[in-house]
Amino acid sequence: MKKLEIKESIIRERETMYIVVLTIFISLQLKEPKSWLLIPGAILLFLISLIIIRFIDRKPRLIIDETGIQDKRNQKVYSWENTSDIENNFNSSSFKLVIKSKFSLYNIDLTNLNTSPKEINDAVEFFSGSKIRTGKNKFRKEVQRILKNNENTDEIMLLFSKYKRKILWIGLPILFGIPALSIYQQVKLSFPFVFAVGYLITGITLYVFIQIAEKKFKQKKEIQNLTEEEYKNISIKYELKIPENKRRKILGYIFLVLLTIGIFVISHLASK
Repeated sequence: MKKLEIKESIIRERETMYIVVLTIFISLQLKEPKSWLLIPGAILLFLISLIIIRFIDRKPRLIIDETGIQDKRNQKVYSWENTSDIENNFNSSSFKLVIKSKFSLYNIDLTNLNTSPKEINDAVEFFSGSKIRTGKNKFRKEVQRILKNNENTDEIMLLFSKYKRKILWIGLPILFGIPALSIYQQVKLSFPFVFAVGYLITGITLYVFIQIAEKKFKQKKEIQNLTEEEYKNISIKYELKIPENKRRKILGYIFLVLLTIGIFVISHLASK
């Protein structure tokens, strides 16, 4: 087996959110530019430069070979002879590798790396002769209880973690960015329902985004192998869905209709 070289993801959801928000904010101020706009402008350029640097520099962030685990970012090598134990650590939004040496304890965040638990497990077992332990992870055990086949638990958890981050860090700018833009335009324009229309566009955009993201997510091999019941229960565990409740669903629709009517009324009154 060749050494395993793991590279960083070029695009990250959190940076994408910041770039979108800053772009919208700066574009709204361009009609009357002020010197303080240099600060958000500099931050925007910095975030874009990080993406460009990662695109150009595709050197591995982590290497697993016969000598041990090499952390290139922190310039550390965790040799097999000094490593007493390795375990993975999951929660609903991150994936870490915990290395226990004879001298200390180290955490390597694998969340933003182009890798999978299986790749790492296979490489560690091949070069060190020992498997990665799962540790006493309550969240992982809860997911395992949902799955009929526990073989790909780590792969499934990593995919759900990345999917959740994507929904959060791209969905939040949509949720707050479009209404903020519509409020700004409501003050500028004479049309009485700018904010109300912005509210509708926000809802439609969020719905379309989530539907497309979920459809793409379900095309992953490990996710395709899940039953509908398993997919639903794991989604609930990751707070991507809520448990089905007919009464709550009806009340939700009623609230949504009343909220929409209320927003149109407020938007009309605010324009007078």
